[in-house]
Amino acid sequence: KRRKEVDTISNTSNLTHSSLNTSLHTSNSSYSTPSPYTTMTLAYEYEHFLYSSAYILPYVPYNTSLALFVLIMDLIVTVFYVPKLNQKGWFVPALYVAMAVFDGGMVIGLYTQYTLITRMKKTGSEAMWGLWGMLISKVVIELCYKVSVFANTLLCVSRTIKTAQPFRKIKERCAIICLGAYLVFWLFVGVSELVFFSRHLLHLGLSEVDPYVSFSRVGSTVCQHVVSGCDIAGIHCTVGLTCTFVLTLLLPLLVPCILTIICLFVMLFFLRRRPRPSNIRARSHHVVTVTITWLTLVFVLCISPAVVYYLVYVFIMLGLMNYNHNEGLPIYDFILENCCSTTLPLLNALLTQAIIVWRSRDLKDRLGNSYVRGRQVLKKKLSNGKIIVGNQSMKSGEDFI
Repeated sequence: KRRKEVDTISNTSNLTHSSLNTSLHTSNSSYSTPSPYTTMTLAYEYEHFLYSSAYILPYVPYNTSLALFVLIMDLIVTVFYVPKLNQKGWFVPALYVAMAVFDGGMVIGLYTQYTLITRMKKTGSEAMWGLWGMLISKVVIELCYKVSVFANTLLCVSRTIKTAQPFRKIKERCAIICLGAYLVFWLFVGVSELVFFSRHLLHLGLSEVDPYVSFSRVGSTVCQHVVSGCDIAGIHCTVGLTCTFVLTLLLPLLVPCILTIICLFVMLFFLRRRPRPSNIRARSHHVVTVTITWLTLVFVLCISPAVVYYLVYVFIMLGLMNYNHNEGLPIYDFILENCCSTTLPLLNALLTQAIIVWRSRDLKDRLGNSYVRGRQVLKKKLSNGKIIVGNQSMKSGEDFI
């Protein structure tokens, strides 16, 4: 049934693509001379945006199930580490809390986006509140993911410096200020994207919002808008591709990936070289270093495939080489896009919080004590002969009806 729907969609798309694509680039004077990369990207996205709903929506149950576990782990870590922010050695707990909060924001944005996309696909509605909801959820998801990546990188770099030079004092407040400035910068970029969409592209409806939500990265539309003001011949492609590369790959993903890989090898080198400490304070620092090493390893494994995909395939093959498929967009493109933009970030968030719980003895003890107390309370209620179900009570041995 889905294959028939896709065939029908493809026939309709082939008949209307050329005229709609022409009107898309001539509907606004400021958007009339896009770069070749921009033209190729918009045509690539518009032609296949209906395909994306057919091949991405089947992965929604898996991503939402994974996101539910991420949200539970984020709540556990946040509740445990928030009281430690007023204690000595607050820097590492503050970064743990920051990663948990922004990962939770990413999950909430993902649930909102999937709900709106599913409803609008089923009903065929293009209500303005639905379009705005899709755009805002897209910006929230990417903003939270980028800030979480920055917090993870900040944690890794600071612990590497502390491992290589144990007696060097790190300016912790400056690091938190940098995290806040990074958040403000992406808030500005996200708001600029929304403003540009509201003025130039939102009137096109789902035909422009859906491909942006499915394929584009936050910052790409701002770059296209800035480049459209250039009048020098031949400068559009270079400036547009450079700005898009910096905002969508270099700053949020490529630089953190390179830094964390370097820091990972440095931490592994010093952990193997130095003997296990004997005193309590040095042992606690060693435990934190091992924990952050595990976090860095997971981060590198989850972010590296996305960096390779966006750098090699999206920017080099599609952007620079103008690569295009002869027989439409194959299924593996949608699988890779879904994996790199949604599944791997969720997996990184889940494994990060799981490692924090696993390596924290106090947190494990608190969870174990809570489990024991809950089990004792339940056993006590069962031993009294009555079980409370809502506002009604019944004797033990009776069946639920």
